[in-house]
Amino acid sequence: MSWRAWLTTSSTALRIDRGLALAAGFAALLATVVAAATLVTKTPLSGIETLLIPAFPMLMVGQLRTIGILNARLPQPAGGWWARWTAQVRA
Repeated sequence: MSWRAWLTTSSTALRIDRGLALAAGFAALLATVVAAATLVTKTPLSGIETLLIPAFPMLMVGQLRTIGILNARLPQPAGGWWARWTAQVRA
């Protein structure tokens, strides 16, 4: 099975996608709660910067996963990388 087929059709990839979606939903809910608490109390919450420690890697993994899925769904171009590169240079 190619990586394209695995990324778009396998049950393991689907579980990973669901886990990432759940984590992203929880992060969005937490950001909403923090923003609402800041607006209500008119003071910043202490220790909120520690949430950046898990947020940054999660953002990077989600972005790379999305890029991989988009690349897997696009049709694979014909020819090697050199033929495609020289065609782009000439255009």
